[in-house]
Amino acid sequence: MALTPLLLQGWIPAIATLPEHAGLDHSAEAFYYAIFPGCPLEAPARMVPHLMKMARGVGAGHASRPAYMAFNPDGIAHPDRWSYGPWLWRSNIRLTLT
Repeated sequence: MALTPLLLQGWIPAIATLPEHAGLDHSAEAFYYAIFPGCPLEAPARMVPHLMKMARGVGAGHASRPAYMAFNPDGIAHPDRWSYGPWLWRSNIRLTLT
């Protein structure tokens, strides 16, 4: 609990896969703000192509869990956050299987 207010909870592997996934994003975001303090935040001239790229990335991320559960490439009967398999560890799917 002491790491969460300091935004360091995403850097400890033992607690990084706990169900509170928003904390992982916050710790990474704080790190990026710390290493890039002077970067200007400007909107590009054309937003639509960038929004479409972001939508494809989000869609692919959300499709990975149901695809893994449907095809079961590792052959694990009931995958959870402690399961090991080449496809689970190659991606971030294992974080969402709890």
